[in-house]
Amino acid sequence: MNETIQNIMDTVNKKGVQSNCKKILKKCSMKSAKDTGLITELAIWLYVYDYKSEAVSVCDLFKNESFDGNYTLWDNTDHAWCLKARILR
Repeated sequence: MNETIQNIMDTVNKKGVQSNCKKILKKCSMKSAKDTGLITELAIWLYVYDYKSEAVSVCDLFKNESFDGNYTLWDNTDHAWCLKARILR
């Protein structure tokens, strides 16, 4: 995960993207709604700035996650997957 985020940080020079990358690289847990929200927000910023392949790679960070009953946490995963579906349509 860190490699993907670092590559994005090195190639995309946009304020929203840089800010989220720094926060994710500092500390990130897939069990934290705040951290997964930052990942989803990063994917959205990348989509807005038309970095679609990078946005898909960020969405793919959720590929091994499964629903454990926590809807607060799952919403971020769901939003990322919906964004990926929109990009790939």
